[in-house]
Amino acid sequence: MIKKLIVALATMMGMFFLGTGNAQAEWVTVEATAYTHTGNPTASGEWPYVGGVAANDFAIGTILVIDGIEYIVNDRSEAPHIVDIFMDTYDECIQFGRQYKNIYVKR
Repeated sequence: MIKKLIVALATMMGMFFLGTGNAQAEWVTVEATAYTHTGNPTASGEWPYVGGVAANDFAIGTILVIDGIEYIVNDRSEAPHIVDIFMDTYDECIQFGRQYKNIYVKR
């Protein structure tokens, strides 16, 4: 019972306990842009795919939740403090534009 209560409270506070240590999860506001196929692999060595993002402020492999959708950081962007979301077409990128988003960072 107490363990369930601790887990519930930790989850409400945005903390997740993994093994013997803990990892912080947090909410941050970022500027979000979009990019599409460049003909080059990402910084992780993979080809770009929908569900991947470029960001300099998070480690490769970090999971970001944006508008309820999980993305994985697999590339680097050209500027700090920007999350660049990969989209399949140029038109999708133009439609997305530049937005400010509250994102949840799973560490």
